[in-house]
Amino acid sequence: MKKLAMTGASILALSMAGTAMAQSVSAPADPRTPDPAPVIEDCPPGANNCSIIEQSGANNTATLTQTGDGNTSNIEQDGSGATGNAATVTQSGNNNDSDIDQINGSARGIATVTQSGDNAASTIVQDSVVLDNFPTRATVQQTGDGASSVIFQLGTRNSSVSVVQDGDNDSYVEQSVNGFEPTATVRQSGGTGNNAFAIQEGDRVDLGNGNTNGNGITQNGNDNFSDVFQLAGSRFVTAQTDQEGDRNDSIIIQSNNGNVDARVDQLGDDNISSIVQTGVAGNGIFNGVNVDIIQSGSDNLSRVEQNNVTTGADASGILVEQNEDGNDSFISQSSGTGRAQVTQTSTDTSGMVLGTDGLAILDTTDPLNPVFNSVRANYSNIVQDGAERTEITVDQTGFGNRSDARQTNNNAGGDAIAFVTQNGTGNNSDIDQDDASMATVRQGVTGTSTDNISYVFQLGAGDIAFVDQIGESNFSQINQNGAGGGNDANVNQDGVFSESGIEQTGTLNDANVFQQATSDTSISVIFQDGTSNTATVTQAGTGDFSTVSQTGTSNTATVNQGPVVP
Repeated sequence: MKKLAMTGASILALSMAGTAMAQSVSAPADPRTPDPAPVIEDCPPGANNCSIIEQSGANNTATLTQTGDGNTSNIEQDGSGATGNAATVTQSGNNNDSDIDQINGSARGIATVTQSGDNAASTIVQDSVVLDNFPTRATVQQTGDGASSVIFQLGTRNSSVSVVQDGDNDSYVEQSVNGFEPTATVRQSGGTGNNAFAIQEGDRVDLGNGNTNGNGITQNGNDNFSDVFQLAGSRFVTAQTDQEGDRNDSIIIQSNNGNVDARVDQLGDDNISSIVQTGVAGNGIFNGVNVDIIQSGSDNLSRVEQNNVTTGADASGILVEQNEDGNDSFISQSSGTGRAQVTQTSTDTSGMVLGTDGLAILDTTDPLNPVFNSVRANYSNIVQDGAERTEITVDQTGFGNRSDARQTNNNAGGDAIAFVTQNGTGNNSDIDQDDASMATVRQGVTGTSTDNISYVFQLGAGDIAFVDQIGESNFSQINQNGAGGGNDANVNQDGVFSESGIEQTGTLNDANVFQQATSDTSISVIFQDGTSNTATVTQAGTGDFSTVSQTGTSNTATVNQGPVVP
């Protein structure tokens, strides 16, 4: 028996090569090339359990039970205007093979296949089963070693697919061509080779039932990968994938004219998730966002690409939660109003890659990602482009954290806001913002802080930057170069190798640097150019050095270098 060929590109093909700096996610080609339905010839003399049933007309029912060794079955029900056709196949034995075709206007087709045994395989084709008020259903339950299922629902309405496999599972589901409200669920467990593939087109497409307990594809055990394609023309699209155990890969591609929502939950081992969404907006049914990725253990990697032109209340939302081990997250979001939130926790150092120190204070020849470029054990890369409000929130706890955030907002009334919190050892934060900007970076809030580095560059109207670094090898650089901006910068560094630099050009500049407890090798540099400049520098501890240069109207500078004030 020929095994189902899963020809869709696995997410492995989209995973990192070399460093983790690749940002874009590209959708693979539409992969509609499963093996064709098995061809069952007329039963030869002496055949062991072979059955062929052909029915035409209305209200046909075929029920077939086969027990034995070499079971094969073929049921065909067709006829324009036929209603109520149902086919049920039950096979127990070794070499089971089943083919059910409900075609040519055979309305309200119901197909049910139950296979238990060794080399079970099932193919169901429901084509042009179009009567609006009657559902089209395909149900497959397979238990055994070589279970394989292919289901086509083409040109149907109110169609549903349910596949339950316990064995060496493969599943291919295609629901397409003028479909209305197609739904599909696939449950795979108890085997080593689980593959699930779903293609859906139509109106109100649903892989799952639209809540966190109704995953469309569920895979438990071992080499699972899942590919979901919900293609152009669909509205109110939902997809859910739940993978638990071993080599999980998940890819979801959604392209539509309406709302899109996707959720991936991966628990265990080498999880990789990729979601590409192109649409209008999301309903926010998953934790209030329209992309929700949860990865718990081990070598997690997440990629999200979201393109959405919606503004106002129908914001594009992305939530990524990665809990323990080598988490990496890449987000590219282009929207009217967008928000992205990443939470990462890791204590794994096995995959860490470090760069070298390549940046002096305010050396703008190499301004981005200059120092100790950790790319494993908590790494987050977010690129946002929006017309109204774009918001980034990153919370990293654990090893070698690094965060890159890029925001572009060219709307005069828009906002670009970023919050980065890094708790634990190799912290490095990089924020680049354009227009109506605000940035907050906190490093070493809890736990041991160690290698904090922060760089903030803001070019735009309302620049505000706050950096809080606590502990050890602190470094901070803030450049705010917006003409006519309301620049404000505040850096608070507590021990040990503290360095800082603030350069602000244009209009309402204010800069404060506090290095204490007890700063040790402290250096502070502040340059301010343009109107209402104020600078305050407080340094307490060993190698204090400060330079303040202000050019413009209302200059005030206060530098206090002395003992720590209790």
